[in-house]
Amino acid sequence: MYRFKQKFTLINSLKQVAAKQNFKPHQVKFLQELEAQRKYEEGIRDLTTDEKHQLLPNMPILNHAKDLRNQLLSHDNNSGVCMILCGGSGRCKSTINRIIASSIGEYATWPGSQWIQKDNLKFDTAARQGINTIIVEEMHWIDIQHRITLDKTINSIKEQLTGAGMDVRLAKTKTAIQNDIKFKMDFLLISMNETEYVNYKTLCHLIRSKPEYKRRFILINIDDDKYSDIVECRNRQNENWQSNYIHMEWLAGKAIKNPDVMAELNQLDLERSLREEKVQNPVAFFDANPDIFNCDYEPDCNFEPITPVTSTPNDEVIEMTEREVNEEMFI
Repeated sequence: MYRFKQKFTLINSLKQVAAKQNFKPHQVKFLQELEAQRKYEEGIRDLTTDEKHQLLPNMPILNHAKDLRNQLLSHDNNSGVCMILCGGSGRCKSTINRIIASSIGEYATWPGSQWIQKDNLKFDTAARQGINTIIVEEMHWIDIQHRITLDKTINSIKEQLTGAGMDVRLAKTKTAIQNDIKFKMDFLLISMNETEYVNYKTLCHLIRSKPEYKRRFILINIDDDKYSDIVECRNRQNENWQSNYIHMEWLAGKAIKNPDVMAELNQLDLERSLREEKVQNPVAFFDANPDIFNCDYEPDCNFEPITPVTSTPNDEVIEMTEREVNEEMFI
């Protein structure tokens, strides 16, 4: 039972596997209670030293995610908020969205790309998981060819954020879920690869055109120079992040919501970068820190003074050899 719980950490996947195994309702309920307890225990515990060091190579992403999270939560609005990350591919937009989402609470995500037609958005993932309080849905926009369609899409998002209601539709079959499930989202995160028709400029113009859009949308241009360190960070992501990105994103989300942990991680990252700078370019490091030699070095360990050796067996051999030579010369 414990191994089953550890393997299937998501409630949704747990339900699917339980259905395939023909578990009884009370067994499924028991597994859900175990999973809820595990999430609670994991949520209140502190990050270990090993987990903190695993996050160090990705500190630029964590710092940007922390700033965007603060911007999202501090947005002055009495209804839901939608934050759209615009930019080219390889900018870790989806990663940042999932980190922010995991720091807020339970969330649903739709991985991969999907087409948005007319004003039909696909929120069936969140609806099926039964998340009612905090909804975070991630979507990738490939292309919207007509301005009127884009306007309807933005309006649909606005209606969903305010709770006015839009029928939840299945992403694959395009059919309405039974009983026409409707829900209000508190947060909606969207990552968008820019195209000819939909990009930061067109979205910015559209959102600024109406006050109700400005109150409910936050538009971020990830291609801006202030986010340039994300690409370098992405290229050096460690194996732990790539092989177990769901767990690493959860750790990152746990870190960015704690200011003390972020301060400690930034200090550790600074120390790590200084060590790398010393090893890779010691001349430049000493030039940039000329006062480093003015400090008195005091070893941490206490060693007993060693009596200096005045002569060695080799020296004695040399002296004897010279004495013998002198004696022979004297004779």
